Amino acid sequence: MASAELMPMKARRERGRQSQAAFRKRQAQFNRDLKNKNHQLTRTIVRVLECIQGDERPDLLDAISDMARTAGINTLNECEQGLQGVDRLVSRYTIDLASRSKEKFSDEVMIPENPPKPYYNGIRLDPFHYMSISLPPEDIVPYLGAGSNTFAGRLFWFMLEHSQGRCQNSHEEPREFHQRIVGHSQAMEGVSLSFAQTMVEARLQHRRTGFVAAEIASAAELDLAMVICTKVEEDYEKKGDSMTQWMSCQAVEKHIQEILGEDTFTKLQGAFLENGHLFVKKEVEKLYRKLYDTFVCFGDGPRWTIDTVNELVFEWILSAFEATD
Repeated sequence: MASAELMPMKARRERGRQSQAAFRKRQAQFNRDLKNKNHQLTRTIVRVLECIQGDERPDLLDAISDMARTAGINTLNECEQGLQGVDRLVSRYTIDLASRSKEKFSDEVMIPENPPKPYYNGIRLDPFHYMSISLPPEDIVPYLGAGSNTFAGRLFWFMLEHSQGRCQNSHEEPREFHQRIVGHSQAMEGVSLSFAQTMVEARLQHRRTGFVAAEIASAAELDLAMVICTKVEEDYEKKGDSMTQWMSCQAVEKHIQEILGEDTFTKLQGAFLENGHLFVKKEVEKLYRKLYDTFVCFGDGPRWTIDTVNELVFEWILSAFEATD
């Protein structure tokens, strides 16, 4: 029996390792593509700078100067050490022409034969800045579409929305909340409060719009959450803790169904999800709030121990019965 229970865990762990390898491979390829694109952009901007004649409109020269400065391209005379940017190149050409025209402007008056060649010290433009991601992160797939309209789906999105402060009830301060959800495992220590919030926002954004904007796309890598989850599980196993004690949103739904019985749970879920029964909705959300105040994060979503779920569910059932008296 124990061996049979370990099989899914081993398969999940192996899938996590494969996800980590795939993630690193994609990151390396992305960096190579970005480097190539940056190199192409830099070469193009340098060509534009080399084509400056000095008699261009001031607004055009300003625009070229801004473009080069944004790209991190600077111009230097070989004997100069200070970085003055492309403005030095532009001003040198325009001042040279202006001073010579006072003496005697002729067809021979041109820009210096050997103007200082621009060079770049690292381009800062990101050609992927405006790309968006339409594929959902793997961790939210079970809770999209029909999966969003289940007890587990509602619970999952309730957790994410409330973690963004979308609740009128009082909860922990953000930093205390962050410490609770990530402080349970060393594997989560590198997940900062801001990045955790960005991961949540990326998932909520995908649910609302069907895509994730480029500026937060790094927090929505397809298997990023699964990679983190695998590391958390490995951390617990190193400490000798069994992963079978932890329950996801789907496991919580299944556990409550076993406690209430399939018929009762089906009626409860129907009243909550389909009929919008106000009393049932209010009672279920009470349970959700208690679960919110006790969950920890595994990277791919909230988790609770079986003991915590049992305690909260039995309290909730008793409270619901008392409310009907």
